[in-house]
Amino acid sequence: MRYFYTCLLAALSLLATGCSNMKGHYEYELSKAKEREEKDLATITELQEENREMRNALFELKKGDHVMVLGEINEPGIYYVGDEASLVEVIEMAGGETRFTSRRAIINRGGNRIEIDTIANGSAQIVLLPGDVLYFSRLLL
Repeated sequence: MRYFYTCLLAALSLLATGCSNMKGHYEYELSKAKEREEKDLATITELQEENREMRNALFELKKGDHVMVLGEINEPGIYYVGDEASLVEVIEMAGGETRFTSRRAIINRGGNRIEIDTIANGSAQIVLLPGDVLYFSRLLL
């Protein structure tokens, strides 16, 4: 019986040593995974910044005859307007308003902010010029 307990104690000792080694292995693998995740996150952040810079550069190139439509609209993007386009035409190009589009919109024209009411009488006569940025705000519920 004493021999049995000695063997059992030796087996438990080996098991404890093995578990300790496995714990170290898993901690090492976890630290490596965290390093890879941080590196991937940094890469994603860099790519997002490059994408923003390229999009802005593209808009600057197209600014001569395009407008940028942003915010609560079905298809935000950059749209060709030639010399000018009406607000209604630009909304149509951008796929129309969503069910959450507010009646308020903002035109940024050369650094000047022009707030407009898209439903008011005369809104169809609003003209957008090349280089304008049109932002549709979200309806507050």
